[in-house]
Amino acid sequence: MIGPYKLQKMPVTFLTYKRPEYLEKTLTSFFELNASISDLFVPMILVQDADEVTEEVVSKFPFEKIIRIKNIGCSRGYAEIMAKTYDFPYSIHIQDDWESRESLAPYIDNLVEGLNTCGYIRLRARKERVNNKNRLTRIGIKYRPINEHVFKSNAHFSLNPMLIRTSVVQAMIPFVKEKHGMMKYQALQLPAGQLKGNVFFHIGTERAVTYLTDGRKRWVK
Repeated sequence: MIGPYKLQKMPVTFLTYKRPEYLEKTLTSFFELNASISDLFVPMILVQDADEVTEEVVSKFPFEKIIRIKNIGCSRGYAEIMAKTYDFPYSIHIQDDWESRESLAPYIDNLVEGLNTCGYIRLRARKERVNNKNRLTRIGIKYRPINEHVFKSNAHFSLNPMLIRTSVVQAMIPFVKEKHGMMKYQALQLPAGQLKGNVFFHIGTERAVTYLTDGRKRWVK
């Protein structure tokens, strides 16, 4: 056991591609707000098509594992970094444009407890505008409390910030698009969870791009 928490160490992974300004806000807010429980986490990052500015940002933070690969897109990138967490029962996954507004410290025990019922738990703030229907079944998403800080729902899988069981990750990988991940999660017939707290807020206003040789933009998919 570590400190007062009913939890062994867990990986926290970050995925980034050429958005150093967002990445620095994401990492700074996470590490500063969660300093009191930093001993719980194993920080990892997957850097796609690393550039000098991104590398400079990454060097400022205490990552235990840094993986550098070519750009394979968001969904494949998630699958790649998730596959590095198999030595642990749970993991948290965050993309490079999600700013922390609260520490996870008040919620962490209830989150882990929630995984006894749910395959994964969304950590995105509920007060942000989100889909109100399951994107696969088109049934309205309904929530009911399962403990002090976590709801259970019929929501679809999403690549927003999440806490997920490793056994679920192993059943879902590989997936090449977010919808592919949704379909694999739906096949497991597991409810999704939703954190009641407003920990992570989306700060990205545009998708990451790379430039082709003729100057045109290619959107990351």
